[in-house]
Amino acid sequence: MIEFLDTRMGVSVFGLAGAESFASKHTLRPAAGDLILFPCWLKHWVYPNEAAEERVSVAFNLRFVPRART
Repeated sequence: MIEFLDTRMGVSVFGLAGAESFASKHTLRPAAGDLILFPCWLKHWVYPNEAAEERVSVAFNLRFVPRART
């Protein structure tokens, strides 16, 4: 499991009351082969791996830079 915590103040004001996508805390159980992209400011952590199989994670930073139009 991976858990995300949105620590921005007042963001929930802009969401729909009770909508899961606007919750400040969200938990996700990824499946093998999933790619999870999220903004760098989003606090996150993973739960301990209690399965018999190894857990492999690959982390990277990505930055979009607009190309100049020619």
